Amino acid sequence: MKISLANPFGAYVIASVAITMMYALGFSDLYPPLSLEMITFLLISCGASLVLATVYTLLPYQQPHVEEPLTGPARRDVLIFCAIAGGFVLEFAYSGFVPLLALASGAVFDYREFGVPTFHVVLLGFNFFYAVYWASQYFETGKRGFIYLFFGGVLFGLLIMNRGAIIIALLSLLFMYFAKNFNVRKALKVLVIMGAVVWLFGFIGNLRFLSQEVFQEDPILAIGGANKSFTESGLPNEFFWVYLYATSPLANFELTASSMPVSYNSVMEGMVANFVPDFIAKHIVDPTADAFVRPMLITPQLTVSTAFASAYASMGWVGPYLIYLYFVSYTLFLAIFARSSRYRPALMAWMSAQGTLLFFDNMLVFSGAVGPILIGICLVIRERLQENSPNRRLVATGGQQ
Repeated sequence: MKISLANPFGAYVIASVAITMMYALGFSDLYPPLSLEMITFLLISCGASLVLATVYTLLPYQQPHVEEPLTGPARRDVLIFCAIAGGFVLEFAYSGFVPLLALASGAVFDYREFGVPTFHVVLLGFNFFYAVYWASQYFETGKRGFIYLFFGGVLFGLLIMNRGAIIIALLSLLFMYFAKNFNVRKALKVLVIMGAVVWLFGFIGNLRFLSQEVFQEDPILAIGGANKSFTESGLPNEFFWVYLYATSPLANFELTASSMPVSYNSVMEGMVANFVPDFIAKHIVDPTADAFVRPMLITPQLTVSTAFASAYASMGWVGPYLIYLYFVSYTLFLAIFARSSRYRPALMAWMSAQGTLLFFDNMLVFSGAVGPILIGICLVIRERLQENSPNRRLVATGGQQ
């Protein structure tokens, strides 16, 4: 069975339109109106993405040849999962705590200090790329063993409280599910699942607020500046979680673009911070230094400001357009590079999730998002080397040289 691939550019358009429409509801007094420059940027990037979404469907994709149909996860898949599990046990032993359990017990810790240096980034990459790859195999074969492995990988991410990578993995799963024969019933299921994911995201956020001693009855309404338009709308307060998480990054971006003077003296720092993976950039640019320009925030509690705001702060409007072009070139490179690989569906589903999350944070440099892509690239290279090996060619020609 050949599954259809998620379309990263289509995902970008859907996210942009949905978030802009929600923003237009005007449920928060903290949100500035969208400027002409912002609307122009959204229209240009969406228009280009619509064209690219069509181009993407025309890119060559050669379904890998499978000698024997899979009956379930192979021994190799189980061994990889066990190796990943062993890696996390090693990290728990090295750090002396499990982040999720530490949070539940009320302990104070810095999640950035968790894990074995360098090894942690590699382990995360393997865990989340293979999780999404196993999900793609589930949709390809229908064998439930693969989806169990996927959720096992997500569980590891939950134990270490890596919300960003978990959200990307779950979105990747939804895109693959959504791409395989769209219908209204599936669309409704996707909306229900996405609502559950947002609720989980909000629940973890509530825990963070409580740990910071924010004890209002409805803290999110106060923090988000909910106005009469919302309180008189009849919508449940839980919807404001969805609204705030979906639209506050755009509000922070707009506030930065309309009210913050551009610091062109920090262009080099901005280039490194916005285009170099963070596990490398932190050794080049100190994010706590005065020279590092941060976007403006509508309120200190809402710190996410899209992938574009930081680039604007150091480069002006050139920055957001460069971020978008980076996403485009990154996606097209992966689509063409992995055109005949069994890993391509997983890579493209991951990039579709990244296209969606550009309106929340810069997932193009976030280690939890970049690591799996790098692991995927390495696996594609390994796959090609195996295919081009003399032994493989000898078998393919029936032993004739």
